[in-house]
Amino acid sequence: MPEDGEPGAGALSVVIAGTAFGYPEGSGAAARTRAYAKGLAESGARVHVVSLLTPGRSGPGVNPAASGVEDGVSYEYACGTRERRPTFAGRRLLELGIPLGLRRAAGRHFAATSGRRAIIVYSDQPLWIVVTALVARSLRARSVLEVCEIPLVSERDPLKLALRRWLLDRLAYRLVDGFIAISAYLEDYLRSRVPESTPIVRVPILVAPEELGMPSGIQPEGTPRQVVFVGGLEEREVGDLLAAFAPVAAGHPDVVLKVVGGGRVEVRERLATRIAALGLTDRVLLPGWATREELPRVLHEATVLVLPRRDALFSQAGFPTKLGEYLASGRPVVTTVTGEIGRHLVHAQTAYLVPPGDAVAFAVAIGHVLDHPEEARARGGPPRPAAPPRRGPGGPPRRPPQCIH
Repeated sequence: MPEDGEPGAGALSVVIAGTAFGYPEGSGAAARTRAYAKGLAESGARVHVVSLLTPGRSGPGVNPAASGVEDGVSYEYACGTRERRPTFAGRRLLELGIPLGLRRAAGRHFAATSGRRAIIVYSDQPLWIVVTALVARSLRARSVLEVCEIPLVSERDPLKLALRRWLLDRLAYRLVDGFIAISAYLEDYLRSRVPESTPIVRVPILVAPEELGMPSGIQPEGTPRQVVFVGGLEEREVGDLLAAFAPVAAGHPDVVLKVVGGGRVEVRERLATRIAALGLTDRVLLPGWATREELPRVLHEATVLVLPRRDALFSQAGFPTKLGEYLASGRPVVTTVTGEIGRHLVHAQTAYLVPPGDAVAFAVAIGHVLDHPEEARARGGPPRPAAPPRRGPGGPPRRPPQCIH
């Protein structure tokens, strides 16, 4: 253990572990994890990221290394490999070894410091939350559960949903030492389920703006103007975006829609069929996933960045990470007002806001940005501060949103 005065002595030591992300490349969960890691590290904490995922069917993919260091933050996969086991039994054995792999990884990391210890858990799976909380206790560390969307929002089986919600409320939430909630909505959700004394910190959105900063958003001469959406091809928003883009394409022949994201082969084929049916084959580009290094240029080459969201349960809980990345790029943004988006953004000041489910209004907003480029460029930028904290009934004011970075 380090002596007082040596590097690491008395420092906060944090492991970020979860089933929601691959690392260092990945979706919004990976971006939020990177922002946590970088913000904590820049604040003097020692940080190690541990993914609890096993290799998928596509093989190593964008994260071929089982461990490494990225931007000064160390990471590893608790299963110890990125090679998928060829048999069912082999894959189950690999999964069974993850808790031990997590304990070894966290133990090695915590052994280098005599300071405070914490494991941030990024998962909505009750058993993995329980496992991680028990690992934290065995290492004399605190466990903090990250809640950035309504838990189990994608579960369709009512019996499984009821069982897993019971496990969350009655077991998993009682074992962790505290929570990080992305929104007031989720803070209230947790307050109704955990003892009043349980600490809950609200961290509304996390991005690393220096990763997205570039000197210019000017496109090369002769390139078409781009309406850009970043996200998986399977996301609900893609179909809504195509419906909104069709009239935009008709009125702006120099504009293309670029949908930057990946998806299964059958999803890509189904999407291509719909694009062809709309007569947009030459106007919609599907370049695939952008790596973290490629993303800044993708965002800065956009004429307008778009995020249509439906008014559904999955969209009510927070503020999307990708929207934070859009805003950090400084490019004009068109999005729908769902969840906490309206709490942070002002229409025609920081973004162009449209009611959810209104493809016509979304198309009009995109057209307005394309037709008023100087105004739109002036509107691009970061969100304003959140609304003042609400006072709970009979209690002190709620803490305002807190951001690590």
